[in-house]
Amino acid sequence: MASLSLNDHRLFGKNKRRRTSVLKPLTEMDALPSNRQDVSSKRNALSSYVKGGIGLMIAANVDFLVAFSTAYWATWKSEERGVYGGYGLWKMWHCTPVQDDVVVPGFRTKMDDVVCHEKMADLSFPEWYVVTQVFQTLGLAGFLASIVLLLLYAIFPTWRRKKLALSSLITISYISGVLVMVAIFVFCFKVAEEIQVLHGASEWFLSWSFSLCCTAFVMNQIAASILVTESKRISRMEEEEKNSPESRALTEELKRITAPDIKARET
Repeated sequence: MASLSLNDHRLFGKNKRRRTSVLKPLTEMDALPSNRQDVSSKRNALSSYVKGGIGLMIAANVDFLVAFSTAYWATWKSEERGVYGGYGLWKMWHCTPVQDDVVVPGFRTKMDDVVCHEKMADLSFPEWYVVTQVFQTLGLAGFLASIVLLLLYAIFPTWRRKKLALSSLITISYISGVLVMVAIFVFCFKVAEEIQVLHGASEWFLSWSFSLCCTAFVMNQIAASILVTESKRISRMEEEEKNSPESRALTEELKRITAPDIKARET
């Protein structure tokens, strides 16, 4: 094997020093505080805002499902005739004393001591009733989509790195709340007219099913607002990471390391 000449030794020494000079900044760069890792770990951790949002949305969905499927949105009573009844989202019902009972087509008997009848919702129901049903159904779909997206956001760390996922979740939640609110107002104002005109009731109430729906609406909106706070927190962390001295030092170090390579390519 041929021996190295003096020039070869000098060239080898220069290359060795160059490799050492490249490795040295890398070692210094590694010694910088790992601010990016700290911020990333904070983003991957499940915050109290997300936990609170999950609890509120689960409670909202449970309340809404109960309200959606029960028939006590509004109840009424006529003291003179001893008749009482109620409205649900999908059916109407009324009860009369046995001696004054009149069989109404399309209704079926429910109890024996007082004769009660109920009728499921169909096309004969007034338009405002159908509007309430449609908006409530769309609201329910939005509520369920919101809790599913939020659980996915909480379970998978990759979702927590995507601002689009959180923004979509907040948007769906707010839109669902608006749909439910429209249905609540339509039902509240129109059912009062319906009860007075059709039944001549001495008193009527918005009952517990309606209250559960309102409670679900409020909890959903609070959960969405909490998630807005979470979104702002993430944006603030990203801004702090971007403007931190460690991040700027890391950027400058990378520029210094890559500068010789860039100049070499240009030449």
